[in-house]
Amino acid sequence: MNKILLLDCHSLINRAFYAIREMRTIDGFPTNAIYGFFRMLSNIIETQKPTHIGAVFDMKGPTFRNDIYSEYKSNRKPTPEELIQQVEEIKSILESLNIKVIGKSGYEADDVIGTIAKFSSDEVIIVSGDRDLYQLVDSKTNVLFTKKGVSDLENINEQFLFDKGLTAQKVIEYKALAGDSADNIPGAKGIGKKTAEKLLAEFDTVEEIYSNLNGANVSENIKEKLIESKDIVLISKKLATIDINVPIEINLDDFVFHKSITDEFIEKMTNLEIISLIERYKEILDTSKLSIPISHDIEINDIDELINLLSTVSWEISFYLTDDIHFSIDDKAYHVKTQQTLLDDGINFDNAIKAFKKVFEDVEIKKILFDAKDLMHKLETYNISINGNFDDTLLKQYLINSNRIPKDIESLFAIYKVNNGTGLDLKNINIEQDAILKDKGLWNLYTNFELPLINILFEMENTGFRVDLDALNALGLEYLSVLNDLSDQIYEIAGKTFNINSNQQLGEVLFEDLNLQHGKKTKTGYSVSAETLESLDHPIIPIILKYRKYMKLNSTYIQGMRSQVNQNTMRIHTIFNQCVTVTGRLSSTEPNMQNIPIKTEEGREIRKVLIPKDDCVLISADYSQIELRLLAHFSQDENMIKLFEENIDIHAGTASKIYKIPLNAITDNMRRNAKAVNFGIIYGISNFGLAKTIGIPQYQAKAFIETYFDTFKRIKPYMDSNVKFAKDNGYIRSLSGRIRYFDEFKSTNKNLHNFASRAAMNMPLQGSAADIIKLAMIKVNNELKNNSCKAKLILQVHDELILECPNEEIEFVSSLLKTNMENVIKLKVPLIVDVKIGKNWFELM
Repeated sequence: MNKILLLDCHSLINRAFYAIREMRTIDGFPTNAIYGFFRMLSNIIETQKPTHIGAVFDMKGPTFRNDIYSEYKSNRKPTPEELIQQVEEIKSILESLNIKVIGKSGYEADDVIGTIAKFSSDEVIIVSGDRDLYQLVDSKTNVLFTKKGVSDLENINEQFLFDKGLTAQKVIEYKALAGDSADNIPGAKGIGKKTAEKLLAEFDTVEEIYSNLNGANVSENIKEKLIESKDIVLISKKLATIDINVPIEINLDDFVFHKSITDEFIEKMTNLEIISLIERYKEILDTSKLSIPISHDIEINDIDELINLLSTVSWEISFYLTDDIHFSIDDKAYHVKTQQTLLDDGINFDNAIKAFKKVFEDVEIKKILFDAKDLMHKLETYNISINGNFDDTLLKQYLINSNRIPKDIESLFAIYKVNNGTGLDLKNINIEQDAILKDKGLWNLYTNFELPLINILFEMENTGFRVDLDALNALGLEYLSVLNDLSDQIYEIAGKTFNINSNQQLGEVLFEDLNLQHGKKTKTGYSVSAETLESLDHPIIPIILKYRKYMKLNSTYIQGMRSQVNQNTMRIHTIFNQCVTVTGRLSSTEPNMQNIPIKTEEGREIRKVLIPKDDCVLISADYSQIELRLLAHFSQDENMIKLFEENIDIHAGTASKIYKIPLNAITDNMRRNAKAVNFGIIYGISNFGLAKTIGIPQYQAKAFIETYFDTFKRIKPYMDSNVKFAKDNGYIRSLSGRIRYFDEFKSTNKNLHNFASRAAMNMPLQGSAADIIKLAMIKVNNELKNNSCKAKLILQVHDELILECPNEEIEFVSSLLKTNMENVIKLKVPLIVDVKIGKNWFELM
C-alpha cells in the first residue's frame, strides 16, 4: 500500500529557522533553516518510510482569502531576509532528491495539501506545525504536528481529536467563533475560547448555533454578541476552511519517492558546508546510483606494507585520525584499515600507530596535522613525540575565521567543499590555508604567536596544578556542614522538609505555603531564579541564597575538582583551548581553571587547596590594567596616557578628573565608581547598565558617562570608529592583526546588531591583550629554557601567568618574568606586571 507524505514546507522551514541557532557558510550564507528542515525530513523519511512525497509551498502574492477579507494575515511580521534566502535553496535541494515541489498561486499550501489528500485513496501523512490542518484528519489522513524544535513530532489522528472532544469539522467551527490572531481571522467579537468550546459541545456547526440560538445554553449577553457578529463569523468560517478543490493537475506518479541520493544533492550540501546531512541521507537512502566515489585513497591492510611505505617518507606527511588512520605521502592518499574488534579485517590500531613513531620523531619531516595538541596527547600514550616542524590546520582555520571553527576533520573538509576527504585533501587544504593567511595578513600571527604556543600548552597540561587533597576534602566537609545547618533553618521557617534543590518544590513552598508575591506561573512552575528571589522580602530568602552559594561551591568546585584529580600525579591537568574564543583568549576545561571563585570569601578558600610541589612556591605575574592601557594606546587620549606615564592609579586618577577634585580627596566610593566606568566603557556599558552596577539613578549614570567622555575626549571617537569600521567591513583587527568577523551586522535582528556593536568596541582591546599574554608566554618559556630553569608555567588565566618555581630560583624567575613581560611589546604607555609569590593560589591574590 502507498503512503503519501505531504510537507507543509513554509511551516516546517519557519520551525527549523527559529529552532536552530544561526549557521552560515564561510561566505556568510545562512544555512540554519536548510539544516533543520532536511534533518527533520531525514527523520520523517526514516520513521514513516513513505512511497510518495510532495513538498508543498505557499506562493507569493495574495490568495482568495484576501478577496474575502482584506485584513487576512495582515498582522504578520515581515519574513527575515536570512529566511527568504534559504527558501529557494530548500526547493532546489528537494528537487535534487527528486521530491515533487508544488504550489498554486491564489491558494495557500494548506489548500493544495487538502486537495491532494482528498484526491488520494491511500494513506496520507501531513507534516506541519499548523493546527489548521487538523480539519483534514480522517480515517486515512493523519497530521504529524511539530510540537517543539525539529524532532518533537506528535501524531494527530481521529482518536486524538476524539479524546480532545473535537472532530475535523469542529476545528473549522472553533476558528469561526474564537478567531485566530496568528492569521488575523476575527471570529465573533467578545466570544473567547471557553465560550466557543461550550457552544461546540452543544452544537456541531456555527449554522446550527444560529438556527438554535434562542435555546442555546449561554447568557443573553453572549447571544447578543453572536447576533452582532453573525456576518463576520460566517466570513471567518470561510477563511478557516481549507479549500479541497484547488484547480491543479494531480498525477501521483509525479510524487513517487525514489529513495536514492543523487550527485546533485551531494554537491549542493557540500557547497553549503552541511556534510553531516550527506552522511545522514546516505544512511537512509540508496547510494548505488552515485557517480561520486565513496573513497579515493589507497587502503592498507597489512602491517608490513605500512612499515615499508612509511620508510619512504623523507620530507613531509599529512596525518589525521578517525576510526581509521589517514595520511598522504608524495601526493598519494592512504588510509589504514584498523580493527575495531578482533573479528574485523585490518591492522591492530595500536600496532598501526606505533609504526608512525620514526616519522613523527624525525625532525627533518614536516607533519601536516589537525588539532596537533590533542594528537600529541594521544601519541604520548604510545611513547611517541612530535618533533620538528608541523602545521595545524585546525589552528589555521581558527585564525582564518573564528566564527566557523571546525569541530572535527569532517567539518574542516566541509568548509573547503571536500566530500569524503583524505590525507591528500588535508595537505591541499593546508596549502590553501597558507595562501589565505598570507593574503589576510595573518601569517605572522600564526607563525610567531599561535603555532609556538601549542608545545607550551601541551607541556602545561602535562605538568598540571598540584592539589592538596586532604585540604580539599576538609573544605568539602566544612561546606556540607554549612549546607546541613542552612537546610535546617530553611525547613524550620518553611514548616516542612522538602527538596531545596527542586525548583518546583521550592516554588510551591515560597509562593503557596508562605504566600510570597510571585510572577506568572509557567508549565514548569514558578520562577525561583536569583533575580526573582532577590526581589522578595522574607527571612527565608537570604538563607536560600546562601544555601545555593554553598551548594554550587560544593558541587561544582569541591566535587568537580576532586573528580578531576589524577590519582597518579595528585594534580589536575586542565585542557587549554586555543581554538575556541572569537577574541583569541585561551579558555580552559576539565576543569575550568578560569572560573575558580575569587569574588567571595567562601569561594576564595578553594584556591588554598591549589599548591606547588615540595620545596617550590607559586609565582604569579599579572599584567596591570592591560585593556585600559591598550585603550590609551589605541585612542591616543592624552589625559589617559598621562595618568599611565605618571604611574597614577588609573581609577583614582579617573575619579579625580571626573569629580574635579585632588587625588588625595578621592574616597573609596569615588574610586569604585570610576573603576566601574573605566571597565564598563571597554564593554560598551549603557546608562542603565552603569546605574545598576553602582546603584545610582540613570540620569546620574548618563551624566557620569558624558563627563567621562568629555574628560577623555578621544575615547568615544575611537570606540565609534571601531563600530563603524566593523559595520562597513564586516570585521575588526587586534594589535597582531587577528581578525574577528561580525556576521551579526548582516542580520535583521536589532539585538544582534547591538551585540556586535559592543563587541566591535571591545575586540581590539581584548584581542590585543590575548596577543600580548601569548607572546609573553612564548618569551618567558624560551627564557626559562635558555637559562636551564626548573620553574614551569602551569596556568594562564586571562592576563595572569602562574608558575611553579623551586625556592632557589624565586628571585631570578621573578625578575625574568617582570623584565620579559613588561618589554614583550612597545606601546604608547608602559606595561606593568605585578609579581606575587605564595605557597598556594590564595596567597597570590
